[in-house]
Amino acid sequence: MRLSIFHKIYLSLLLSSLLLLLGMGWLINTSFKEGLQNYINDDEAAKVAIIANKIVAYYSDSYQWTRLQQSPHLLSSFIQQVGEIPAPKQRPFGLPKRQPNRHQPPPPTNPSSLDDEAPPPLPREATAKVEPSFFVPLGMRLSLVDTEGRLILGDAKQKQNLKPEQIIRKIEINKDGKLVGWFHLVQQTQVSGKLARSFLYSQSQHILTITIAALLLSLLSAFLLVRYLLQPLQALHKGTEAVEHGDLDYVVKRNSNDEIGEIIASFNQLTATLKQQKQMREQWLSDISHELRTPIAVLQGELEAMQDGIRPMNQKAIDSLHSQVRNLTSLVNDLHTLSLSDANVELFRERHNVSLAELLEPCCDRYRLRLAEKSIRLLTEFEHLQQVTLQLDSKRIQQVFNNLLENSYRYTDSGGLVRVSIHNLANHVSLVVEDSSPGVPSDSLPRLFDRLYRVDKSRSRINGGSGLGLSICQSIVLAHGGHISASHSDIGGVKITVTLPK
Repeated sequence: MRLSIFHKIYLSLLLSSLLLLLGMGWLINTSFKEGLQNYINDDEAAKVAIIANKIVAYYSDSYQWTRLQQSPHLLSSFIQQVGEIPAPKQRPFGLPKRQPNRHQPPPPTNPSSLDDEAPPPLPREATAKVEPSFFVPLGMRLSLVDTEGRLILGDAKQKQNLKPEQIIRKIEINKDGKLVGWFHLVQQTQVSGKLARSFLYSQSQHILTITIAALLLSLLSAFLLVRYLLQPLQALHKGTEAVEHGDLDYVVKRNSNDEIGEIIASFNQLTATLKQQKQMREQWLSDISHELRTPIAVLQGELEAMQDGIRPMNQKAIDSLHSQVRNLTSLVNDLHTLSLSDANVELFRERHNVSLAELLEPCCDRYRLRLAEKSIRLLTEFEHLQQVTLQLDSKRIQQVFNNLLENSYRYTDSGGLVRVSIHNLANHVSLVVEDSSPGVPSDSLPRLFDRLYRVDKSRSRINGGSGLGLSICQSIVLAHGGHISASHSDIGGVKITVTLPK
C-alpha cells in the first residue's frame, strides 16, 4: 500500500501526540498519587506534632512518662482534639515499676498533688469528628517511645506487622529544648483509604477525559496543519507535471521564505533557465543552419554555373571554390571544438611550463604585417616579462590569441591601433588585447561570448566572421581555470582581458 507524504506526516504527528499525551497522563496520575499521599502523610505528621507539643506537659524529669502511662486516655483526648480517631481502649502498656529511693517520695496518685512540674488540668475542648484518612485510625498507628527506645503507649507489634508499603515516621517530643521521647507514626507510601481512593479515582477520570479531548484536538490540529504545510508541495508537484508536458511558462507561487519556499524559487529559476536554453538551442540550430547554408549555396551556385557553361572552369573559379570550402571547414572545426567543450572533453592534452611572452611574440609578428595591410599599428607591451611562466597548452593559448587578433583585424577601422599587453600580478597573469574604434554598445559587451552572436550581422558576415571565435576562446580559457571578459577600451574600441592562474 502506497502512503502519500500527507499520510506519513499526519500519522507521525498523530503517533507523537498520542505518545506524548499518554506519557503526560501517566506522569500526571503518578505524580498526583504521590503528591496526594505526601500531603496526607505531612498533614498527619503536623497533627502528631501538635499532640507532641501538648502531651509534653505530662512529662517530668522525676517520674518521666509515668502519669501518661497511668492515664492513657489523655493521649486519646489529644488525638480527638486534632480531628482523628483514637485507638480503642486497651490495657496500658507501661514501663517496669521503678523502685523509689529513700530520698524520693512515691509517685502521687492524685494528679493535683504533683510537684511544680505538673501541668494544669486538661482543658475540655470540643472534639471534631472527621473521617480518617486511612482505614486504620491514626490512634492505632501512633506509639509513644522514650529516649531509650522503650514503648510507653501503643501497639508493641507494629514494627513486626509492618507491611512493605508502610513506613514509620518519627516525630520528636522536646521539652525546654531537650529530647524527651518520640512519636512513631505508621504511614502508607501508597494512597489508601476509601475516601482517598475515591478522590484519586475521580481525578484519574478527569485526567483521562482531558487526555482524550487533547488527543482529538491534536487529530484536528494535525490534519489542518499538515494540509496547510503540504499546499506548497502540491503546487510544486503540479508545476513539475506542467514542465514535464512542455509548459516552461508555468510559475509556482511562492508564499513563504522557508526551505520549501527556497525550493519553489529554485524550481521557478530552473524553468526559466530551461526556457532560455530551449530558446538558445532553437536559435543555435537556426544560426548554424544559416551559416552552413551560405557557403554551400555559393558552392552550389558556382558549380552549377560551371556545369551550364556560364562560368569557365579556370584558376580563378577554382580559387573561389576553394575559399568557400575553407570557410566551411573553418566553421565545422569551430563547431567541433565547441561540441567537445559542451561534452566536458578536455580541450588540451598536454600542459607545460611556458613563457606567455615568448608564446605570443611569434603570433604578434605574423599579424603585424597583416594589420599593416589596413594601416593598423600593433603595439606590444610584454617584452620585460620573458621569465614569467605558466602551466599552459601552447597550441590552445595560441588559438585564443590568434582569434583575438583576428577579431581586431576584422573589426578595427583602417588607420587604427591594436595594443597587446601582459600584466604580472600576485596570483595570476592578465593578457589584454584592445583596439581602437569602432566600439561595441554596452548592452552587447556581455553577449560577445555567446555563440553566433554578432553586433552587426551584415558587417560581420562581409568580414568573414562566424560568431564562434570568442565562444571558443572562452571555452579554452575556462578549461585552463582562467577567466575572460570584455569591456570598453580607452582607445575607442573593445578591450578583451584574459586572466590565467599562475
